[in-house]
Amino acid sequence: MNFSKGLAMAALLACHLAIFAKDDSSVGYYSEKISAKFPSGISGMDLTEITDFEKRRSGLGVGLSYRADDMRADIYIYDMGMTDIPDGISSGLAEMSLKWSAMEIEEQGRRRIYASLKELDGPRVMKLKSSEFLCKRYSFIEAGLQKESFLLLTCRGGNFIKIRLTYSTVSDSDVKAGAQDFLDSVAGIIETKQRGE
Repeated sequence: MNFSKGLAMAALLACHLAIFAKDDSSVGYYSEKISAKFPSGISGMDLTEITDFEKRRSGLGVGLSYRADDMRADIYIYDMGMTDIPDGISSGLAEMSLKWSAMEIEEQGRRRIYASLKELDGPRVMKLKSSEFLCKRYSFIEAGLQKESFLLLTCRGGNFIKIRLTYSTVSDSDVKAGAQDFLDSVAGIIETKQRGE
C-alpha cells in the first residue's frame, strides 16, 4: 500500500470514528434541539445508551438511558413532528403528551409487565430548579421487586422533554435522595443553554 492510499485510509477511519463518537454514551450527549449537554454521569447514574428514535420515525426524537444498581432513568426529547410547542407546561400539548405517556405505563400494567400497578398521585405540578414539570407517580412490582416510578414532562425549545425515573423501594434510604438529586440535576441541565463541543 503506497503512502497516499494509507493516508486516505487513516483519514477515512478518523472520520468514521468521529461520526460514531457522537453516539458514544461515554462522552455524554449534546442536544442541538434544546441546546443542552447531558454528561456521561449524573448523580451516580451512568449514561449507558443513546437511542436515535428518529431512525424509526420522524418526530420520535432521542432517548438517553441512565442506570445505577437500584435506579434507572430515561430522558426523551421529541417533537412528534409538531412545530409550535410552547415552553413550559401550561399548553394543552404538554397535558396531551403526559396523557399519552401515562397510557403507555398503564398498558404495561394491563400486560402484567408492571404487576399491581397503582397511581400514587398526579397529575400534579413538580417544581425542579426554576422549571415546572407535569408529574405522575406510580408503584408496581417488576421482576418480583416493589418499585416506585416518576413520570415527568415539560416543554422547551419546541420539544417535549419526558423523564421516567424508577427505583426499588427496598433499596437503602440514599436511593430516594439520589433520585431527587438526579431530577434536580437534569432540570439544571435543560435550563442552561450550552453550545455543542
